[in-house]
Amino acid sequence: MGWRSTAVSGVVLIALAACGEPRGIIGSTVGPSPVVLTDTSAAQLTVSVALNMGDSTPRDRTSLHIGFQHDGHPVKFVAGEHVECGGVASKPFIGSFEGSFATASIADKVMTCTYTSGQQSASLSFRVPKQLVVVSPREGEQVPRGRSTIVSYTGSSDPTLWVVALSKMSKASAQPGPTLISATLDTSSFTPGEGSIALTDPNSIPVPDFQAGQFKSGSTWARRMTIVSVVWV
Repeated sequence: MGWRSTAVSGVVLIALAACGEPRGIIGSTVGPSPVVLTDTSAAQLTVSVALNMGDSTPRDRTSLHIGFQHDGHPVKFVAGEHVECGGVASKPFIGSFEGSFATASIADKVMTCTYTSGQQSASLSFRVPKQLVVVSPREGEQVPRGRSTIVSYTGSSDPTLWVVALSKMSKASAQPGPTLISATLDTSSFTPGEGSIALTDPNSIPVPDFQAGQFKSGSTWARRMTIVSVVWV
């Protein structure tokens, strides 16, 4: 594994360790056993929408997870139920459907999903949060080390946003300054060579404009991350 891969992986681990929800959206956990229902219409189901933006390979993708439960149990679909989001069929799993999208194509836009059970269909919609973007330094740029390395970004006005820089043997972290569009990090102890800079939400963030009135109830959350590779000089 090269230094670039090591640096990127290290930043991901550091950022996730700092956050309240270290698991990814799509992961196996011990939970209630699935249930098979005779009636899988939307009115019988609780729906949850989760977005994982940028914490994947490739890094410009967003994972969408739509979960369905009944009385706290995931629903095992056995009658051809299906979900389409943005006109694209989602992949079925026990109790959920999942899809992957280019983040730039859906960020800050309303997405509509359609759940179909037999002859019945129900829709849900939400606005995808804005994309986190590192404006400066840019991908692959040579960055001088120093006590005041400025990282500029767009996509967040959260003063708790995590900004993390990593070199071969060191890391530096900071939170946004008063303007909420940049952060200043001390990279003076970094060794020259390949490294990276990451932005990540410290906690899940709301998904705006959520509409799922045909379902019994619904909930949403999102997590965002972005990374650029740089060379410290």
